[in-house]
Amino acid sequence: MVFISVIITAYKRKEFIMDAIKSVLNQTLPRKYYEIIVVKNFIDSDIDKYINDNNIKNIFSNDISLSGKSVEAIKSSHGEIISFLDDDDMFYNNKLEYIYDLFKNNINLVYYHNNMQFMDENESPIKNQYNAPDFNTSSITIEKNIINIDNLKKIDIIVDTFFYCSALDSNKKIIDNKKILTKYRFHNSSSNVLDSNFDMFLKNKINVTERFIDHYKSLLPLFKRKKTINNIKSLIFIKETYLYSINKNYKPNNFLFKFLFYSGHKLSTILEFISITIFGNFARRILNSYRMKIVFKNSIYS
Repeated sequence: MVFISVIITAYKRKEFIMDAIKSVLNQTLPRKYYEIIVVKNFIDSDIDKYINDNNIKNIFSNDISLSGKSVEAIKSSHGEIISFLDDDDMFYNNKLEYIYDLFKNNINLVYYHNNMQFMDENESPIKNQYNAPDFNTSSITIEKNIINIDNLKKIDIIVDTFFYCSALDSNKKIIDNKKILTKYRFHNSSSNVLDSNFDMFLKNKINVTERFIDHYKSLLPLFKRKKTINNIKSLIFIKETYLYSINKNYKPNNFLFKFLFYSGHKLSTILEFISITIFGNFARRILNSYRMKIVFKNSIYS
């Protein structure tokens, strides 16, 4: 029998966590096949009462990092399969039943990533903008045994990528399909907040991208398989290329070499690089104005 541990993580935010919890309680899979663990850094009498009344494990944590809270919950979990949910996202009611059947019928499966429906603060659908096997923790289900807890403690904002790389390094089965089983919410209190000023928009983009590059580089010593290392280097290359397109003072080293080995040969990436190299800030300004327009049109700060 497969037993699933659903880990819901929350930091400071209270406004959406009840939606997340109820989405896990309202599953077509019988409750005897899964447990729910909530790990958060706040105490709220109404929320805590609801958690306790529904036989949910309630963990208080002062750890500000997502990885730290995840570690605490994983250590308390009883399931051999872990399914994560951010406090502002939700599961479709058939998600756990689908996961249960998937892992039950695939003995070597260690990692599953589902697609998601983007939505605004009022749960109105937003056009799907992005999906990747290491994107969105709320779309990830992983076998607990392949998670190196000591390594997980060393990272922070790229927990989803860490889990995917752990699966790659295990050399076991990974499934990433287009089945929509998660609702991904954008709202003003999240990291997706927009700035309508173009210069501030770019400044925020640059800061976030530089931070991601540093965190991706910190993953490299944690894994061994060539396939995993190349995946991380590919992510670094993509972020470096993006940084070049938004920061006139930055140019990635050995671009052509990295493109041939790590880019997946995406024509749009090389054309973007060439246009900026030839036309400089003129091309950069047009490109980023277009990006900003698309981002605001869809209310997504990507």
